[in-house]
Order: sequence, then structure tokens, then C-alpha cells
Amino acid sequence: MSNAMSKCGCTPSASFENKKDNHEPGPQTGTIPELASTARGSHPTLLLMAGFAGAGKTTLATKLKEEFLQCGDQSWEVLDKDLLKRKHLEEGQEVELAGWKAFEDLFNLIAQKAINNKKSVIIDTSNERPFIHENILVLLEHMHRDNIQANFNIILCVASKEKRSERLDERGSMFYPFVKNLPPTRDDSDLFGCFEHLARHDPKLRENLQHLSNNPADLKDSPYLASNQALIVNTNLSLETIFPDVWREITTRLQSGGLAFQQ
Repeated sequence: MSNAMSKCGCTPSASFENKKDNHEPGPQTGTIPELASTARGSHPTLLLMAGFAGAGKTTLATKLKEEFLQCGDQSWEVLDKDLLKRKHLEEGQEVELAGWKAFEDLFNLIAQKAINNKKSVIIDTSNERPFIHENILVLLEHMHRDNIQANFNIILCVASKEKRSERLDERGSMFYPFVKNLPPTRDDSDLFGCFEHLARHDPKLRENLQHLSNNPADLKDSPYLASNQALIVNTNLSLETIFPDVWREITTRLQSGGLAFQQ
């Protein structure tokens, strides 16, 4: 177990307890329970998931929420756009309209949870459409004007086309029986073109995206690549392998103020 995790007063769940950690943790102040109390008060956190279908976004988002809950922070909630869309499909909406209504519901829920309730949210959607990120930035700017200090970070899950195809084949359509076909599987080289908009205020993220689009194998065994506002998480690797490092990075950034939103 890493020093960072033990110092925060919260161990990762049982499946991660024996995971070896060879990285030196950054400076630590306070504990995760103390941090959780802050997040519930005046500093809500928005973690924005991103990645192609089958990249493992929902799996990682769910695990992050579980770990925060284990650490005593009951304020965290995963807002899953696909579940919102499925609800509209079950109510009889046409597929395209259900998708747009799901986005509308998602933005309303984010505003309600983060602004009205000061809660922390993990926003689970692919983020291939630039308007999603743009709307989140508008919301954060609104919170800043209202003197609500928010934390913000992007978590971009990256897995090879082969791995994503395998997972989608195993999972099937999220919207079955309303939509039976699987979403198209993007090429690895599409990474930069589809997610460049996320790097608007983060030159290092832009650099990482460009490099991985041209050299996808370079991620190799690294659990993640970090930049100012984002983590590119290597979801080719198992959740058990990557999670201790990702968890330490997120909690260390929260404790140090490294996720504070800057206009």
C-alpha cells in the first residue's frame, strides 16, 4: 500500500491492498476524510470522464466513487449520460431525441448537484462532442463568479482499438433492445482529432494527445500520463493495475489544490 494512501487515512479496497507502489508520493496535507468534508462544503469537484466507447470510462468512474465513499465522503455521485438516454428510450422516445434529452438532463443535474447542493460529481460521457466540455467550462465560470471554488479535472481513458472492440463485443449495446448495433470502433489514430478540444487550456494534454495518436504503443505499461488539467489513463491495463496510481494522483491533486479551476 502506498504512503499516500495510508496517510490519507483510507486504504484502497481489498483487491488493491497488496498492490506494490514504487512511486514516491507528493507532499501531503490533511486526510481524505478532511478533504471530503471540504468538497462537501464550498469546494465541489467535477471529474469529467472522456474516451471512446469500450475504453473503460464507466468502470473507472464507478471505482472512483466507491473509493471516495469508503473514505467517508458521501457527496460523490456518478452522472451517467448513457443511463439518462436509456431512461428516455424506455419512455418511448426516438433514439436521436433521447440522446439530446439525455444531454439536457445531464447538464441540469450537474448544475443542481454542483451549484445548488455543493456536491462532487463524476461526469460519465464520451466527450467526443466539443459542446459537452464547453458547457462544463461555462458552468465552472458561473460558479467562479458566484464565489464557489470548484475543483476540475479531465480523466481521458485510452485503450487500443483491439481492446475496445473486444470489450464492446462482450458487453453488447448499452441500449438494447432499442438500439441493437454497437457503436463504431474508432481507430487509435483518431485520438487527437476527437479529443483535441479538451486541451484548449492545457498545452501538455495537447502534446500528449498528438503523440499518442501517432504512437499509440508508447503508452506501454504506464498507468497514466499527467498534464495540468487532465490524466490520460491507460485502460489497456487492468483496473487492479492502474487504480492505485490513478487514485493517488487524484487525491494528491485534491489535497494540494492542484485541481482548483482557473479561468
